[in-house]
Amino acid sequence: MGSASVQRVQAYVFGGMHSTAPSPLFLRDLHRRWAMRAGLRLYHVKLYTTRRYNRNLHGAASPAVPMPYAYVSPWRCLLLTCALLGLLSLSAVHAQPIAYTLTGQVLDDATGDPLPGATVQVAGTTTGAATDAEGTYELTARLEAGTYTLRYRFVGYQTAEREVTLGEESTVSLDPVRLRADVLGVDEVVVTGTGVPTERRQLGNAISTVDGQDMEQSTASSVDRALQGKIAGAQVQQNSGSPSGGISVRLRGASTVLGSADPLYIVDGVIINNDSPELIDLGGSAQNRLADLNPNDIERIEVVKGAAAAALYGSRANSGVVQIFTKQGEVGPPRVSFTTRAQTDAVRSTLPVNRAQNERGAFLDNSGDSLPDGQRRWDWQDFIFDRAYGTEQSLSVSGGSESTQYSISGAHRSNQGIIEGTHFRRVNGRLRLDQTLTDWAALSGTVSFARSTSQEVPNGGLNANYGALTGFIFGPNTFDPRANELGEFPNQGALANPVEVRERFDFAQETDRFRGNTSLSLTPLDGLNIDYLLGIDTYTQRATAFIPRGTSAPGLGSGFARRATQNQLQTNSDLNIRYRSFLRPRLDTDWRLATVRKRRRIRSTVRKPGAGVRGGAERHRHGRCE
Repeated sequence: MGSASVQRVQAYVFGGMHSTAPSPLFLRDLHRRWAMRAGLRLYHVKLYTTRRYNRNLHGAASPAVPMPYAYVSPWRCLLLTCALLGLLSLSAVHAQPIAYTLTGQVLDDATGDPLPGATVQVAGTTTGAATDAEGTYELTARLEAGTYTLRYRFVGYQTAEREVTLGEESTVSLDPVRLRADVLGVDEVVVTGTGVPTERRQLGNAISTVDGQDMEQSTASSVDRALQGKIAGAQVQQNSGSPSGGISVRLRGASTVLGSADPLYIVDGVIINNDSPELIDLGGSAQNRLADLNPNDIERIEVVKGAAAAALYGSRANSGVVQIFTKQGEVGPPRVSFTTRAQTDAVRSTLPVNRAQNERGAFLDNSGDSLPDGQRRWDWQDFIFDRAYGTEQSLSVSGGSESTQYSISGAHRSNQGIIEGTHFRRVNGRLRLDQTLTDWAALSGTVSFARSTSQEVPNGGLNANYGALTGFIFGPNTFDPRANELGEFPNQGALANPVEVRERFDFAQETDRFRGNTSLSLTPLDGLNIDYLLGIDTYTQRATAFIPRGTSAPGLGSGFARRATQNQLQTNSDLNIRYRSFLRPRLDTDWRLATVRKRRRIRSTVRKPGAGVRGGAERHRHGRCE
């Protein structure tokens, strides 16, 4: 029998190691991969042949059979491999990106003033930079040589684009770019309803925006009041004339079959509470918790009136979304801003009252007969309403370096109501820090505290007979409601004397609210954004009602007292993962994975010692996680 033997020797180098392998396929694939990485085309040429010698038992050689590949001396193969690797490495080094530094300035086209905070981005990438207080920027990017498009954006201005050609020079100085004011707002960048910054022209739904300067110029004491007349199609109505009274905001109609018709409110990405708990019966003038926000801290507001935001925020946003963005620090020296203002309010019109008289000038009763001598009809509105005055002071300090920006603000507001005896006072404090950890990680946090107090005058209602307005509307105006020499208030009607309600009844509310959030933003890869947000919103609202003994109100001669407290805690934990890839210059895709966890806890305590309730009653309600 004969035996066959084949001599195969292969030598190659990889990573500085000398080895042997029984097959030539690995080396060929390795060459092909290196060539593709370097952008070259490799043609495989069969250079060698091999012959297999069959030897019999006597050592005689049989005819040779050609093989597809052959391997000669290992040193010769090693030399060829090193030469090919050197060529590929030279090509790969030539194709590596270069670290470019682009500098320039962004100016206002009309005035020539610098625009601090404008963004400069390389189109088709996530590489960008922001301008400093002088409007200058320095953008560092690793790019290959070629022609690129720079995109300049600023809130309230049209987006501008400029082409720049990058070559061997690593530092490129560009001419100043002038941005024009965007009157129609089609280039404005919004995030509500999309989750990522998107130009308004690219959206398929309508989004209304309110600039922070409009909020500052408004004399409204709360955010929801400031929205009145600034959003097309929105119904913003005040439910009372009290300075602390609530506001009704309707974006998609005044009623709903299930749930609430109030929109979803979001501040810096955190869903906040805007309940209107009526802890004491004030006759419909319950407070909105948006009254705790300082309008001077707001940079802008985005409002979605349709159901487009439901795709991002779920069924909670069926009635619309009001997303509030607060101010943040900017690169530059400290900037101090102080604002003070004064305002006055008065009743625009009053209700007509019955002051009928006969031809002799005598006042008539409801039957048309003359009143007894010495009696007359009074307009009680002269004793209920009065001109109100208010003042507000606001102080803010902001600035920072390239890596750290800060914004500190405080405000005080004091405002009287058009009903004598009503008053509202609010004190705000806020701190925001933005820290750039690395080129791909940033951390920001905000803490704010608000304390609001209000002095109330009850308006009455269907189940309360101690309201000032109900006493005026349903009571006879045939007697003087003011107190006599002994300090006693007369009452000839079935409800309370409105002047006595204003002067003797003591109804008050106070709220302490804390809000905080921290967010971590990561961009580990080009186009990949990972954002985590943790927020907390908690407040304690206390309300007291006191009616002294000896009042003239029917059924309340022994007095009345009530104290109610509500504690509410709401936490939000959001994780958003977004990947954006640019297929073509004007074609990109966005992928998003989000998880939201929300927990809400409410605890209420009501005590009514004047009504014979000892110790009070407590109600506990715990929210569910979403």
